[in-house]
Amino acid sequence: CQSLQRSSGAGCPLLHPRTAPAQQALRDTLLASPVVLEELAGLGKSLGCCPYYGARSASVGAHVLLVPYSCLLHEQTRDALGIRLESSVVLLDEAHNLLE
Repeated sequence: CQSLQRSSGAGCPLLHPRTAPAQQALRDTLLASPVVLEELAGLGKSLGCCPYYGARSASVGAHVLLVPYSCLLHEQTRDALGIRLESSVVLLDEAHNLLE
């Protein structure tokens, strides 16, 4: 994916500007109701757009994010995903699996 984006060719076909309406439709769908990862992939495929970037665009307007705790606890990953913990309530499911 990243190599396609950086290439001097056409880039990733799922991120082409012509997919913008599909990306917006995916974002709106994700904001309307939660989906599991497999459903997200299927929605992206059926709409012809990138499910990863669709989910990232939806996260900006979301009130609740469900992410693996490794993404939440690792600062660089959290920053890369644009997750801000200030003024947030954080719930960890299965917290007994965390290392101290």
